[in-house]
Amino acid sequence: MDLQHLKGHIRTLITLKETGDPLVSCYLNLESGRATYRDELDLRVRVLRQALLVQARRGFEEALGRIEAFLASGVLPEANAVALFARAGVEPFFLALQFKVPLPNHLGVDTVPVGELPPACPCCGERKMRETNLKEQLVRLAEMLGVKIEIVRESDVLFDIGGVGCLLRYRTTEQRDSEPAKQGR
Repeated sequence: MDLQHLKGHIRTLITLKETGDPLVSCYLNLESGRATYRDELDLRVRVLRQALLVQARRGFEEALGRIEAFLASGVLPEANAVALFARAGVEPFFLALQFKVPLPNHLGVDTVPVGELPPACPCCGERKMRETNLKEQLVRLAEMLGVKIEIVRESDVLFDIGGVGCLLRYRTTEQRDSEPAKQGR
C-alpha cells in the first residue's frame, strides 16, 4: 500500500460517522502464520463477548463474521499484518488494511475505531468504553511503521484544515538508514 492510499484510509477512519453500532478494530501479526494469532484472538473475542451489553452482541458477532471471512480468503500472501475494521447495523462498514511490517495483535470494540479497553477505574472498578483517542492509535501505528511523528499544538494551519491533531510524515528506508544511530537504544 502506498502512502496516498494509507492517508486516504486513515482519513476514512478519522471521519467515520458514529452510528451507535459496535465497530470492531482488529490488528493481527501474520508473520508466523495463523497459529500465532488465533489463540490470542479467540481469547480476546471471549472477553469482549462477556463485556458487551446484550444489545451490542449481535452487531459485534456480525462484524466479527466479516473479519473472519476476510481472514479466511482475503489476506495477501506477502502480508505480515492486517488492520481490519468492521461494523454491522444501519450503516455497515468494512476496511481491510494489509501491511508488510508486523503489528501487535489486538482486538477492540467501540462505536468508532479503537485500540484497547480502558483499565478499570481505580475508584469504582468500571470498565466503560472510553472515547477513542485516534491520535494515540495513529502514533502507535506510525511508530510501528517507522514513520516520523511530530505533534503540533494549537496550530492555526491545522485548525483551518479541519482540526487535525497530528501529522504523520513518511520516511523512506534510505532516509531512516542515513540517520545517525540514537544513543541508548
